[in-house]
Amino acid sequence: MQGRGAPLVLLPGLSFSHGIPTGIIRAFESALALGLSAHHEVHWLGRRPGVPAGYTLADFADDYADEIRGRFGRAMPVVGFSTGGLLGLQLARDHPDVVERLVVIGAAGRLSDSARASDRRWIAALERGRLADAWGALVSDITDHAAAAGLLSSILGVVGPWVTPADCSDGIRTARAEVDVDLTASLSDLRVPTLLVVGGRDPNVGVGLATRTRAAIPGAELLLLPRTGHVGSMVHPRTTDRIGRFLSP
Repeated sequence: MQGRGAPLVLLPGLSFSHGIPTGIIRAFESALALGLSAHHEVHWLGRRPGVPAGYTLADFADDYADEIRGRFGRAMPVVGFSTGGLLGLQLARDHPDVVERLVVIGAAGRLSDSARASDRRWIAALERGRLADAWGALVSDITDHAAAAGLLSSILGVVGPWVTPADCSDGIRTARAEVDVDLTASLSDLRVPTLLVVGGRDPNVGVGLATRTRAAIPGAELLLLPRTGHVGSMVHPRTTDRIGRFLSP
């Protein structure tokens, strides 16, 4: 928890394990939490550790609903990034009583085809113990600049394996839960006020999926950030400003 003001719940993106994030993942998500904490008390809610094989996105949403009810006893503003954003949509659809307003960053009703392929490469690399390849699969989330991607891939290929948890089963099972899910057709049932924040150069979503998701949710708003990628949508200065106005209508 950090910050002062009206409380909100922050659902994190995909990570190697369900512990408190470390390294580059912690740095990016801390930047989002810091921006939100200027006007809100931010409660970072990770996913339960030790999830069984075959756990679904709906199962994760059930866990979050139970946690929000038990901890807060009322509906809460929910902000989700990437996997957390997709989970936020599932949560608001299945458990509207626990979500007051929903902000989805870097996510839509489904992953793009390229993101699904990247998830599958990430899963396969982890299952084979190829940690450098697993970190390399994350590079497109951070930058789409060819030179920067090449340099970052080299750096993460060396550093990443040293900071990878010994047990990545939670991360693998989360990725399996999200990879083939498509909530788009069922989002017409969602009645929670929703804001989508998407980078125009985000390979995980893309403009097409973002606009289709907005159209599927009654009254949804969309902030499209041109020339911005996946992680960039989380740390963009317009993001926290727009979220602040959306959560304080």
